[in-house]
Amino acid sequence: MADKVNGLAERKRELLARSELHRQTLQAEFRNIETATAWVPKTVQMVRAAYPVLMLAAPLLGYAFARKKRRPSNGEAPAPSSRGIVASAWAGYKLFRRIKPLWDGLRTWKS
Repeated sequence: MADKVNGLAERKRELLARSELHRQTLQAEFRNIETATAWVPKTVQMVRAAYPVLMLAAPLLGYAFARKKRRPSNGEAPAPSSRGIVASAWAGYKLFRRIKPLWDGLRTWKS
């Protein structure tokens, strides 16, 4: 009976030592994870700050690149532009009316 108790006590000490070793290993791993992911909050903050600008710039860039005029490949002179200043201003105004609600929503979301 004494041998059983001594065996159980020895097993208990061994399990406690193993448990402490694993606990220390876990603490070291968590420290490693914290240092490896320290850049994440700063990056998320920068993306959140730049997101409204990117959302505003994307349609403007698409609009600018979509309106490129093509030159005829046969050597002819390009066709005269039928789009005047008033038409360009009207298109800009329509684009602004589309983007304004998005911009207002992003501003209130950020606050």
